[in-house]
Amino acid sequence: SRNMNAGQILGVDRAGLVFMQGSHLAVHLWEKPAGIIRMPEPAEKIFGCHFFPDRILMLGREHLFTFWKASGKFQQAPLPLPAVSSFFCDGGHIYYGDAQRHLVKFSLARNRQVWKLKLGQALERQPFAFAGSLVANPADNNILQVNERGSVRWWLALQSTMRFDLVPMKDNLAAVLMNNEIKFIGLGPKRVTVFKSQGNPVGKPLALGHELYFMRQEENTYKLQRVGNFYGIELKLDPSGIKWLGQSIRFSIQSRNLLKPTMECLISDQTGQTVFIKNAAAERISLVWMPGQPGNFTVKVTAKGLNRETHAEASFQVLDPRKMIPGFYLHF
Repeated sequence: SRNMNAGQILGVDRAGLVFMQGSHLAVHLWEKPAGIIRMPEPAEKIFGCHFFPDRILMLGREHLFTFWKASGKFQQAPLPLPAVSSFFCDGGHIYYGDAQRHLVKFSLARNRQVWKLKLGQALERQPFAFAGSLVANPADNNILQVNERGSVRWWLALQSTMRFDLVPMKDNLAAVLMNNEIKFIGLGPKRVTVFKSQGNPVGKPLALGHELYFMRQEENTYKLQRVGNFYGIELKLDPSGIKWLGQSIRFSIQSRNLLKPTMECLISDQTGQTVFIKNAAAERISLVWMPGQPGNFTVKVTAKGLNRETHAEASFQVLDPRKMIPGFYLHF
């Protein structure tokens, strides 16, 4: 932005840069390094922009502006009602919140409104597409899933104010709330998983796959927190097939998204008598156990974290190769 007198940056891509130059809307195309194309009239408040190969869309409070790259000209179309949010573009339409508490669908080809959905409060956060539908989060702390015809498919009351915009994840939406909760919202099968956080995020969380990462402050130090939408225990036994007397059995126990968990692993025989027990304060433990007799056994793991308690259980059989097993034959 050197020598551009650039104020607010509205958007950038490989084609160019959109910014405010004083009170005027301006575009700088990288392939034309010597020229800045500025709209002659002072611009109103601009809520965002969207880049096409041949043009750039910019949503103002009163108008939708279009910059045509080939001609270097600005074009504008009036909006039905003033906009109060940034917009989402699906290629043929844009979606935004207006000044009368509507979610609006606007046709780019026809330059007119297709439909509007009345909301409880104003929509000031940008709507977006997720899981095959449109998601809107108005100021009444509700999350709405809207279909392409403007009907509400599903809604959720967050019961608290969000600290940041909704964070799209691989299969969920993450809502970071002021009451120290993170709600993971699944729109496919409708489900909500709540994570109780020990501290507040000090910056916008980052989504990576099924997990959410953010920095939180503990007194004078900062720690990286990783949370996800799955809570529980992963219990694996090795070997996974037949277990023989005289052969050690390895247990791998991993907690998922539990805060400072303490785990108890208990093995009992077919009469219910405890034959092995182990306690540990760790997120992951590995154990080795040598059975002293054949029979049917059950391993039960209980993990207690600061945010919740969860359980896992598995049954297995230990065989004695020195004894005949009824119903078991070897054929040669």
